[in-house]
Amino acid sequence: MKRKVSYFKIFLLGFGFFGISILWSLYNSDIPIMLKSFYNLSYTASGWVMNVDNILAITLIPLVGFWSDHVWTRIGRRMPFIISTLPVGAVLFALVPWIPLWFGSSATSLVVFVLVLFFMNISLGISRSPIIALMPDLVPSEERSPANGVINFMGGFGSLLVYFVIGKISTTNRPLGFAIAGASVLIAAVIMFLS
Repeated sequence: MKRKVSYFKIFLLGFGFFGISILWSLYNSDIPIMLKSFYNLSYTASGWVMNVDNILAITLIPLVGFWSDHVWTRIGRRMPFIISTLPVGAVLFALVPWIPLWFGSSATSLVVFVLVLFFMNISLGISRSPIIALMPDLVPSEERSPANGVINFMGGFGSLLVYFVIGKISTTNRPLGFAIAGASVLIAAVIMFLS
């Protein structure tokens, strides 16, 4: 018997991509500016800091995906990874703009800034693969293409929201912009867990 797909559930699952797209869009646009303006890092040094997530994408993310394939808990295979690390990454991201305000532009401030970014990337890297794997877990193969379209729409909408709204807020009040992005990820994690 053919399994029916709940597109409402797929829409709710898309909130994970919605929140993550908001966070990563703001991260990619604002972090290089902060590294240059607060710490006067060269473009090469800033590029290395910004490449941490790409390094994790080819090291940590596949390992976590393999691990989550072989785990089973009362709340499923993927959800333990998502609810334990996604909120941590969101909170660390919201803290990022406060570091130069608290510590100034010193070397200590730069070390704290980079460490917070590193642990934020670790947290979000751990949750990324399980979030991606949730859709194939829930949707039969013949329905995955339209379901993927719904999820990509949610991710694109999150990116547009940063471009037209949250990014403009962050330009004038960076802690508020980062807090909104972090809160969107927390809300996404709650919606995914409850649904």
